[in-house]
Parts: sequence; C-alpha cells; structure tokens
Amino acid sequence: MPARHSGEQYTLEHAEDHIGGLRGDVDQIGEALTKTDSTDPPTNPASGLIHYSLAGHEKYASADANDYNTGRMTLNGPSGSSQNFTSTTPVTITGLSAPVIAQTYRVDVRLLCTMGGGASNALTQVDGPSTSVVQGVTRMMEIAASPTTSLHKHTSLPASFTGPSFGAGADFVVEIHLFITFTASGTLVVQGAQGTSGHNWSVQASSFLELLPVT
Repeated sequence: MPARHSGEQYTLEHAEDHIGGLRGDVDQIGEALTKTDSTDPPTNPASGLIHYSLAGHEKYASADANDYNTGRMTLNGPSGSSQNFTSTTPVTITGLSAPVIAQTYRVDVRLLCTMGGGASNALTQVDGPSTSVVQGVTRMMEIAASPTTSLHKHTSLPASFTGPSFGAGADFVVEIHLFITFTASGTLVVQGAQGTSGHNWSVQASSFLELLPVT
C-alpha cells in the first residue's frame, strides 16, 4: 500500500484502489500460473525446498540434497465395463494412451483381465514413437491357488508379450514396468490382442497406466 503524505485524507477512492489491487493479487494466486524452465537448477537449500521447472516439468530442490520430480499421471482403463479382445491384431485399450515428447519416462501398467470361454493366451504391449532406450518387463499371473506365472524382458518397442495359456474364465493380472527414452514426440499406447485366433479375453474396468516424467 503506498504511503500517504502527512495530513492527506484517506478517501473512498483510495480504499477502492487498494481493495482492487488486493483482489487482483488474490485472483492471480488462484489462477493457473506459468513457470518457465530453469537454465541453472537452484542450489539445494539448507532447509525447506525450492520449486522450479526443468524440461517443462515441475521439480523441487530439497534440503536432503536431492531434486525431486512432482509430475505423475494416472489414466484409468475401460470405465464402468470391460473391453473384449477377439482379434490377433493389437487394439489400444480404452483410456490407456497419452502424448509423449523426446525425453525419458517411467511407465507402469496394471491390467485386471479375464479369459473367455475357452483356454487361451493373451497378448499385451506398449508402443509409441522412436526410442533410444527401453528397459523393462511384463509379468502375467493367474489369480488362483497355484498360479501360472510368466515373466518377459523388453529392450525395444513395441514391448509385446504373449503370455501362457490360462483356463476358460480364469482371472489374471498383467503388470508392465518400463523405463523408456523417446527420441521423438508421439503417442504412447497400451494395447491388447488375442494370442490364439478364435478365442477371446477381456480387460476389466479400473485397470490403469501411470506415466512419470524422468528429468
């Protein structure tokens, strides 16, 4: 608030001007604020933390000498109903796709699935634009007293795996964990297909994809 000269009367006009300025400050706090990338990450503080942006993602420098990412996106799969797969050609799972740029991401997927009316196997994969690094695994596990489990290593995209044969009506879980460095922008997708022609399986609601930028 600007100082007034000695003896100057504080008028309604002054009050309205100051109230308007305060409202503007409060509105700005409530709005979406742009934070430009830092060319030089800040020195870690002795206590507390310092927020900054790097490669378009918010980070914070912490007093424990680490710089942490704050970004994470969780996408839900089929919402309210299951998605059935009958084709041997991969199809994107509803809701499980997101744009990516030329940088590194951690990708975590969990699919709760059910085999169809006959014993068969399922194909799942993660695909996207060109990459320089892909490291990770897919695990498929039957939900049963003595589960059939299979693990597969990935070093490229598409990170594709056709799992073991599960019995008719069997519930099973697919977990995909990847560390990917993209060299181009594009769309990351999680897909499914029938492993054996003439059979089917489904992905249940509330399956998910988590995408975390690594900067």
